[in-house]
Amino acid sequence: MKALKIKRFQSNSLKIAEIYEVLSILRRISSIYVVLYTLRLFDIQDFISVQLKEAYISMLNGPSLQCKNAKPFIRNPKQGMKLGMMTVRSFQLSDYAPLTNLFREVLSDECYEETMEAFARQLSWDSDMVMVATYQNEVAGAIIGTIDDNKAYYYRIAVASGYRRKGIGRALIQGLKKRFEQRKVKRVLVTLDTHNHAVVPFYQSLGFDQADFQTSVRELSIVGG
Repeated sequence: MKALKIKRFQSNSLKIAEIYEVLSILRRISSIYVVLYTLRLFDIQDFISVQLKEAYISMLNGPSLQCKNAKPFIRNPKQGMKLGMMTVRSFQLSDYAPLTNLFREVLSDECYEETMEAFARQLSWDSDMVMVATYQNEVAGAIIGTIDDNKAYYYRIAVASGYRRKGIGRALIQGLKKRFEQRKVKRVLVTLDTHNHAVVPFYQSLGFDQADFQTSVRELSIVGG
């Protein structure tokens, strides 16, 4: 297969024909991680129209994009937890752009890049471990978890600055904990790296103790690849 040179375009310079050409290429790629990373290169998340979104979903649903031994990426979302004006639910395709903006807003540049790579890997392997909180139908926060060697890990949590102190972080952690329990993991841990030591007191307030924190984050598959 010839190597493809992908030029970075600005969103306002891309043409519809160019997008469909990109999508036709992506249809032949077997990893959703590569799909999402390529979409980031093209800044497609900033301007996906209804027609492009439908085309993208159609191609993602193609058999060539189904990861081996994995569930289909696009499917009916599971019912989430509704808490007043807030809902915690599974990740949906339409969340990709607002979550990208959220991570860019609340994370440092280095943390953002690391998180987006782990985020894409986790979506390709098990999207149920990515949960989103909406507040009055607006994306307000997200949490990324993963399961490695039958151990569950909270990897990254982010809440938009305008939605803090509303119980969103707590609801995300509890929602993902239920997912972990459904998988019958042998242990639940919180990963710590150079970017998130500030969350330790928050997790401790929810009952986590010192033994529940994992500092060797690079050993996780979604981080190290």
